[in-house]
Amino acid sequence: MPIFSALISVVLGLGISLLIFWSLNWLVEQSNNKWKSRLLPYVFLAPVFVLVAIFLLYPALRTIVQSFTQTSLRRGEGDTFVGFQNYQELLTDPGFLGVLLNNLLWVLVVPAATVVIGLAVAILTDKLGKRRETTFKAMIFVPMAISGVAAAVTWRFIYFYAPPGNPQIYLLNSIWTGLTNQDPVPWLTLDAGRLNSFLIMCIAIWLYAGFAWCFSQLLSRPFLKKPSKQPGWTGPANDAPFSSSLSRRFAARSWRSSSPLSSSS
Repeated sequence: MPIFSALISVVLGLGISLLIFWSLNWLVEQSNNKWKSRLLPYVFLAPVFVLVAIFLLYPALRTIVQSFTQTSLRRGEGDTFVGFQNYQELLTDPGFLGVLLNNLLWVLVVPAATVVIGLAVAILTDKLGKRRETTFKAMIFVPMAISGVAAAVTWRFIYFYAPPGNPQIYLLNSIWTGLTNQDPVPWLTLDAGRLNSFLIMCIAIWLYAGFAWCFSQLLSRPFLKKPSKQPGWTGPANDAPFSSSLSRRFAARSWRSSSPLSSSS
């Protein structure tokens, strides 16, 4: 059974890992105190470095080496060194250049749009009343709590295509056919202007804008706190935000030094 095999793999993996670390720790304990403190960090880090070298570093180096060779499909024939021929063919392939452009758009558009939307929501919701602020924050936060499958099902009812003559129950085509009286459009197959890529980017932005909003809230909180007004305070007004805890601490120290009670004592 697959579940039983997976359970055995997990148990064996954990058991072997514990046995390795216990053995290494026992070996270190046999040395004197001077060498024990020096060896202990390297002993516990060594298995991690070995695993990274075997499963990440070696395959990466092997891939780089094989990229300069041509593998024969005939049995018994080895690899032939071809230099940069594979890279030349790859960089002149229109299909690869299109994929490269799509990746570049994803790297540039999705993070930038996610951060901008999250920051805008964080700033705008702080200016609302308590009840409306909670509502809008819940709306931006809910997509973070759903899975990728649920997001795919949700957006399927927006982008999906139903052939002409069928009820247009999907949102985007329903709006399109209702406004233009034309046939429905298979939106996710339109590559003109990378439209299908941008439509899928909207899903990623919708999913991750809540993360950007959370980080914006955490980063802006120290700048939005206001100091309490105390008697004898001659500093900034109560509505002037302090930029950091250091400035608040300095302001409180200045007030105590100028207070009549501190001067009389």
